[in-house]
Amino acid sequence: MKWSKRLTRSPIGIDLGAGWIKAAQLIRHSHGQWQLAAAAATRREQPDQPPTDQQIDHLIALLQRQGLTGRQVVLAAPPETMHMDMLTLPPRSSGAPIDEIAHMELARMHKLEPAAVQTDLWDLPQPARGREAAYVMVAGCEHDRAHELLAPFERHGLDVTGLDCHAWAVLRACRALLAPAPEITTILDVGWSAASLVVVHEQTVVYERLLDNGGTQHLHQILARHLNLSDEAIDHALGDMATRTPTDDQENPNPLMAELRGMVAAHFLGLAEQLQAAFAYVTHQYPQTHVARLLLVGGGAAACHLDEQLSETLGTTVQTVRPSDIVTVDSPAMLPQPQTALASAIGLAMYDQ
Repeated sequence: MKWSKRLTRSPIGIDLGAGWIKAAQLIRHSHGQWQLAAAAATRREQPDQPPTDQQIDHLIALLQRQGLTGRQVVLAAPPETMHMDMLTLPPRSSGAPIDEIAHMELARMHKLEPAAVQTDLWDLPQPARGREAAYVMVAGCEHDRAHELLAPFERHGLDVTGLDCHAWAVLRACRALLAPAPEITTILDVGWSAASLVVVHEQTVVYERLLDNGGTQHLHQILARHLNLSDEAIDHALGDMATRTPTDDQENPNPLMAELRGMVAAHFLGLAEQLQAAFAYVTHQYPQTHVARLLLVGGGAAACHLDEQLSETLGTTVQTVRPSDIVTVDSPAMLPQPQTALASAIGLAMYDQ
């Protein structure tokens, strides 16, 4: 797609998170700069379930109130609905039908009928110990699951122009923040029900993994069980803890806050251990480089000084990504909270690019 010299609005990127639906629309300036035109977020009525017709009605009304325009939308298939595998196939110079082979192999690996799944693939950088072959990542989504995602939006007159891969959406949003080649950048999306790690090498997604118990829902369950607090009280306590400094803790010690801080630190330590294992795998594949940067996105990314804890544990640069880091934001008042939750929706709005 070629953008005209006038200001052009993007499709609306809609991120169907487990707990919240987030939406963003951008303006593309003639000089290539992206500007946030509008953004919105609404809580899911039934977490981890397809949105209902009533919720789509509410979402459309919210988008209109927030200034999002047009009927074109781009969705991302949630990572848990996608099949993604790295394959080693005959070299492209052999003339072998690489796309067809990859499609059939993904279907075989996941015990699917080939006609029941839509696939796409991309070439990966050659591993250091690789032989002459085509190294590709193939991603697939079953037609039934894709239809389940798209149908409610299409019934309400929205034109779904793309069903994207979550990993590419967050990469697209964060492209300007990637470490310089040949260093590796990792992107951790901390959502409600899950956390996913995306690894980027040479501007390409080379790895994606869902982390066990990485979502903030698991943290809420731990705190509710041990501290006997409601979800609202936990949200308030975590928000208070995130704003407190070590000096605050010394001058106004709070036993409950100290216990809370220790439990949160333990939760994210488990997340850090999984990240270390993933880093080791990637650097084994590409030993000529290293993980230089970790970017944090998602609703849980701003929780409780997570960037500081992970930086200390992993020994790498960690940055919490907010919309103003990746696009121009004229007014912070237009941003729903938490701001870190918008990265995927912004990347979806950039889909045509």
